[in-house]
Amino acid sequence: MKKVKGCFTTLPGETGQFYKIENYDCMDDFFMTITSASDIWNFCWSQGGITAGRIDCDHAVFPYYTADKVSDAKSYTGSYTAVMAGDVIWEPFASLGASPAIRRLAEKNITRNIYKNAAGTEVWFEEINEDLQLSFRYGWTSSPKYGLVKKSVITNLSDKSISVKVLDGCRNILPACVTADFQNSNSVLLDAYKKTDLDSTSKLALFAVSSIVTDKAEPSEGLFANVSWFNTEDDLLLAPDAPEQFAEKGNIEIMDVVKGKRPAAYICRNLSLKDSASWYQVFDTRLDASKIAVLKKELKDRTKLTASLIADIEDGKKLMETYIAEADGFQETAETMTCVHHSENVMFNIMRGGFFANSGKISLADFIKFVEQRNKALVKLAEKVTSAITASADKDGFVNYGEFETAVQKKMNPQLSRLFYEYMPLTFSRRHGDPSRPWNRFNIHLRDNDGNPILNYEGNWRDIFQNWEALAWSYPQYIKNMTAKFLNAMTIEGFNPYRISREGIDWETPDPDNPWAQIGYWGDHQVIYLQKLLEVYAKLNKGQLVSELGEKIYASSNVPYRIKSYKDIVTDPRNTIAFDYKLSSTLKACAAKDGSDAKLVTATGTAGQGEVAMVTLATKLLQVVIAKMANFIPGGGIWLNTQRPEWNDANNALAGYGLSMVTLYYLHRFVKFLNELFASSEAQTFVLPSAVADCFKGLGKLYADSPAKKTATNAALRKKFADEEGKLFEKERTVLYKKGYGASEKTLKKTEILATLNSILEHIKATIELNHRNDGLYHAYNTMKITGFGQDGLGGKMEIEYLQEMLEGQVAVLSAEVLEPAEVLSVLKALRASRMYEPRQNSYMLYPNKELAAFEDKNVIKSIDVEDLRAFIEKTGGSVLYADCNGKFHFNGEFRNVRFLREFCEALPAAKKPKAKEMAALEALYEKTFNHQSFTGRSGTFYAYEGLGSIYWHMVSKLLLAAQENTIAAVNKNAEADVVKELCEAYYGVRAGIGFNKEAEVYGAFPADPYSHTPFQQGAKQPGMTGQVKEEVLTRWGELGVDIENGLAQFKPVILKKSEFFKDGTLKFTWCGTPVTYKLTNDSSSITVNGKRRDGTVLTAAETADLFARNGKIKEIIVEVNL
Repeated sequence: MKKVKGCFTTLPGETGQFYKIENYDCMDDFFMTITSASDIWNFCWSQGGITAGRIDCDHAVFPYYTADKVSDAKSYTGSYTAVMAGDVIWEPFASLGASPAIRRLAEKNITRNIYKNAAGTEVWFEEINEDLQLSFRYGWTSSPKYGLVKKSVITNLSDKSISVKVLDGCRNILPACVTADFQNSNSVLLDAYKKTDLDSTSKLALFAVSSIVTDKAEPSEGLFANVSWFNTEDDLLLAPDAPEQFAEKGNIEIMDVVKGKRPAAYICRNLSLKDSASWYQVFDTRLDASKIAVLKKELKDRTKLTASLIADIEDGKKLMETYIAEADGFQETAETMTCVHHSENVMFNIMRGGFFANSGKISLADFIKFVEQRNKALVKLAEKVTSAITASADKDGFVNYGEFETAVQKKMNPQLSRLFYEYMPLTFSRRHGDPSRPWNRFNIHLRDNDGNPILNYEGNWRDIFQNWEALAWSYPQYIKNMTAKFLNAMTIEGFNPYRISREGIDWETPDPDNPWAQIGYWGDHQVIYLQKLLEVYAKLNKGQLVSELGEKIYASSNVPYRIKSYKDIVTDPRNTIAFDYKLSSTLKACAAKDGSDAKLVTATGTAGQGEVAMVTLATKLLQVVIAKMANFIPGGGIWLNTQRPEWNDANNALAGYGLSMVTLYYLHRFVKFLNELFASSEAQTFVLPSAVADCFKGLGKLYADSPAKKTATNAALRKKFADEEGKLFEKERTVLYKKGYGASEKTLKKTEILATLNSILEHIKATIELNHRNDGLYHAYNTMKITGFGQDGLGGKMEIEYLQEMLEGQVAVLSAEVLEPAEVLSVLKALRASRMYEPRQNSYMLYPNKELAAFEDKNVIKSIDVEDLRAFIEKTGGSVLYADCNGKFHFNGEFRNVRFLREFCEALPAAKKPKAKEMAALEALYEKTFNHQSFTGRSGTFYAYEGLGSIYWHMVSKLLLAAQENTIAAVNKNAEADVVKELCEAYYGVRAGIGFNKEAEVYGAFPADPYSHTPFQQGAKQPGMTGQVKEEVLTRWGELGVDIENGLAQFKPVILKKSEFFKDGTLKFTWCGTPVTYKLTNDSSSITVNGKRRDGTVLTAAETADLFARNGKIKEIIVEVNL
C-alpha cells in the first residue's frame, strides 16, 4: 500500500527549495494556484486539469471554466506526453483520468510525486516508471516577458543508455479574441471558428479565430493571436490527433493549418538518454502582428532565446521574492514549514491588498495623477506643491513620506490634505477570484504600456481593509492613510460602500434578474476592521489621533442608498433600502467630469455642487456608534436591517429578522476604546453637525433612562426601546439625506459624550451576559418576532429566539475585551468540548454538523394538523394543500417559501380565497412544517463553502488571533501563572489545527498553502486569497513579540516557542525591511542597534522613526531575549 509522505527537498536542475508530496495520487485531487509576480495566472488540479492565461479570464491560454469543469477537462486539456521505449508506449499521468480498475492495473509499478516551491511560482508533476527505469516530470511556471511556461524533463534511472521517442505538448489551446463567457456557453460554436496556423520557418503556432463570432451583419476581424513555441529545433506539430497517430505509427503528420478543431501543439523527439533531457514550451496571449514579428525574430536563434527565457523565469521568481520581502515575508527559524507558511500568507495578503512600492516613497508625478483622478480642481495646487519639493526628490522623482506631508500641510488647504492622507502608492493589488470562486472576476493590471509598475488597488471593502490591517505592521507610516481611507469611504449615516479603489468608491446597483445582485450594508466588518486600524494608529501616535477628534479633516461618501422610515423597516425588515437611481446617475456624471470626489457629500448637501464637506473624527466615530446602537435590540444584539448579513454572508437570511451578537461583541471593544480616546482629550467640548449631535444626545438619554437588564428581558419594553431609538435615527437620516451635514452645528460636552458611551457599555454588557449559554459558549446570532405593532410601526412586542451555537460568536466574544483571562480559558475549553470541534482536522466547524431531512420526510403534514382547513382544501381542490395516496398531506410543491403561498392565495378567485383565519392557519402550518423562522440562509442548506460541516479557515485563524490577544493580555495583566500557561497551550492548540501543522494527506493539499475552507471529511478547497492570511500574519507578529507602545517599536516575545530557535540559539526575520535577529540568553534582555548594545528591548523615538520610514539608517537589530 502506497503511503503519502511530505518533506522539503530540492529538484535537480531547479533553483530553490521545494515541498514534495510523495504518492500524491493516493490523495483526493486538490485544486491549487501557481502565482507569479506578473499578470500571468494559473489554476490547476493535482491530478490534471488546468486553466491559465494573462490579466483576466478573457485572456486565457486554456479554457477558463469553474473548478469542477477544469478537472473534468483533464483528459483533453493541458499537458500530454507519450514515451515510446522499445515496443512499450508509456503515457505519464494518463491513467489519472481512468476508472479505478484500470488505474490499479496501470499503476502497479508507478510512483507519482508533486512539488511546489516556497514562493508558489512553480509546481512540478513527476511520474516514475520502475519497469522502464524512466522518470518524466513537467512543471508549470511563468516568464513575465514570454508568458506561461511548461518545462519537461525525462530522466534515465538506469546505468545504461536508453533510446526513447517522446511526444510532448499541450492540447485544447484557446485562440485569442474569445471571452470566458462565450467559451462557457458556446464552445461548440466557437470550435467552428478556430483556425491554427504554423509559421514553419520560426516553428511558431498561432491560435486565432477566423472571425470574431457575431450575428451582426458586419465584418469582425480577429487581429490578435495566442501563440506557442518550443525552445528545441524539432518540428512543431499541430495535429489534434497527434496522440493517436503516435500510438499507431510512431510518427505524426506535419500540418500547416488546422481548421474548425480544438488546437494543439506538440513536438516529437528521438532521444538517446544517458541521464536526462529537458525542453520548454511557452504560451502567450493576445499578440498582434507587431509583437509576433518581434517574437519570430527572436526564434531565429533558439539558443539565445532559451537563455533569455531561463533568465526571465528566474527574474520573475526573484521579483516575487522581492515583493514578499517588501512586506516582511521571509523568516529564518528552525521550523521551516512555519517560515514557508508565513511567506505564503504574506504573498497572498499583498496580492489582494498590495504593498507600498519603493518602500513607501511618493512619486510626485503619480500624486498628480491621483489628484487628477479625484479632484480636477485641485490639480494646479498639487502641482505647486510638487514643484516646491522637486529639489528634494531623487533622480526618479520620489520623495520621502514625511517631507511630502510637510509640503502639503504648508498649503493649509484641507481638501488637498485630505487627498494626501488618502494617497497610498500601492502596487500588486487585484480583486480576488478563481475558478472555485466563479462569482468573483479577477483582474491583474500590474504594469503600464511602458513596463512601469501601476500604482493601484481595488477590492471589496470587506476584503481590502483586512489585508491592510496586516500590511500596516510592515508600513506603520501609512496607518493614518489607511484609517483616513476607511473613514472617508463611510457614508453620511455611518455605513460603508461596496467597493473601494484608488479612484474612490463604488456601489452595487439593483438587478432584478440577477439572484446574486443585492444592495445593502454589512455590519460587523465595519466595526472591527475600523477598530483594528484605530488601535494601530493609537499605538503609533495616540496624541495625533486624539487631536483629530476636533479637526475637520474627514469626508463622507454619498452612496445612493436611502434607508427607509422606521415604520417601513418594522413592516418589512428585509426590504429597507431604496435605491436612488437619479442620484446614482448624477454622482457618476459629476465624477466623470470633475473627479471621483464628486461621489462624496458636499458642503451644500447637493450632489456635485460645492466643495467636499469636512467633519471631525469625533463626528465620524460617533456616527458609527449611532448607526449600530440605534439598531440595538436589548437582549438580542444589533438588528440586521440593512439588507446584508455579516462576515458569513451565507447567513444571508439573517438580514431582516436577525440580531447580531457578533457585532455587539465588537462594539464593546469599539465603545470602550472611544471612551478611553475621548477621556484622553484635553478638549472639554466637541462641535458636531446638529443632526448628529441631536441624535447622539437623544440616544444618550434613552440609554441612561432605560434599565439595562429589565429592558433586555421584557418584550414590550424592548420594542418600546427599539421604537424610540429607531425614530431618533430616522430623524437624523432625514436631515442628512436632505441637506447633508448643513451649516448648523452644536456643541457636546466631553462629559456628555463619556456618559453616553458608559450608558451604552452598560447595556452592551447586560445583553452579553444574557447571551452566555449554559454550555459555556456565547450566542452569535438570534432572531426575533415582532407582533402587535400599529400602523405607524410603534408599540407591540419583540420576542427573541436563540439560534444554534456558532464559531463566529466565540471568536467575537473573545475579541470583545469583555472577558477576564479565566473566563477566556473557559470559553476555549467549552469550544473544544463542543459539537463544533472536528477531530479529523483537529479544528472547528462554523457550526455543528447536522443532517437535513430526507426528501420524502420534507413537506409532510399529519392529517390531524389540517382538521381546521379541510373545508378550504376541498374548496381549492388541493391546489394549496393536497393529500397523497397514503393520506398524508403536502403543500403545493411550487411554494418555496411563505411568500409564494401568500401570492398564490391572493391570486385565487374570490370564492376560493382563504378567510383571514384560514390564511393565518395556513401560514402557521407552513412555518410548523418548514421552520423557516430559524433559517439562516445558504449556510444551512449546502455542504461546502460556509455550509454544513465546513471548516472555514478564516474564522479558525480569527479564533487563533483572538486566543493570542487574550494570552498576551493575560501576561500583561500578570494573571495567574496556571491560567497563562493554559491559555498559551490553548493558543497553540488552535494553531495545531491549521494546515501547515498537518500532513498533506490530512489537510488535502500542500500544507503551507492557505485555503478558504474544508468540507466535512474532505480536503482543503479554494486556494490562495482567503482572509485567513491576514490573521496569521498578525499572529506571527504576535508570536515574535513585535509591538508598538507609546509610539516606540519594541520586541517582547512572551509566547514564542524555543523550538523555533536554531541550535546556535538564533532566529531571524525582518520588520519594515530591516533585519532582526533574536538570540536566546539566560541574562536580562538587551538590544543592539547598528552595533551599539544597551539594556531593554525598546527602540528610541528616533530609531523607531527611522525603522518605520524605511530610510535605511538602521542596518540591523539584534535582540537578546530570555524566554
